[in-house]
Amino acid sequence: MALLQSVVERNQLDHNSLYKLAELIYEDNSLNVENVEIERADPRQLFEKALQQNRVSVPLWESYIKFSMAHSDDLTNSVFERAIQAVGQLTRATNIWLMWIDFEMSFLNMAKCSLLCYLALKTPLLEIDLVLNKYMEVLTNFYEMVVEDHKKTDDSVRKQICESHTNDYNALAKLTLSKT
Repeated sequence: MALLQSVVERNQLDHNSLYKLAELIYEDNSLNVENVEIERADPRQLFEKALQQNRVSVPLWESYIKFSMAHSDDLTNSVFERAIQAVGQLTRATNIWLMWIDFEMSFLNMAKCSLLCYLALKTPLLEIDLVLNKYMEVLTNFYEMVVEDHKKTDDSVRKQICESHTNDYNALAKLTLSKT
């Protein structure tokens, strides 16, 4: 860990080493930085410090997002928002947009997915075809969810109608039998 720590201290923009060090900190939960023992070190501090040096590094934001998602971080949405504010308009930010769309799809937040796809398509990204394919996937998933919900609703409505007709038929039969 000391070697990795020294690599990160020399070059905070080395996002791969930074990610590995953050993982080690997360697992160990203690780190010796500049001969001072830090208990319960927060690996996000490494990313935040590196982002202060270079806020427009797409690979650095991608690493931070991956780390945040891997550890079910409550701040993941905030990291996505900050990343899009910082680098979302850059032509090579396609992966950040796609990761955010996938993240929202995992929670079945289809309205937000659709909005994110629309915003990404309005951005001059190099790999816009990937965003368009993702948008088609979002629309297909949304359509399938709506159809499935409709079928469920349709089945429950049919049951209610059948029960209602059965009750009406039974009541009519009783009325007819009581008159005779």
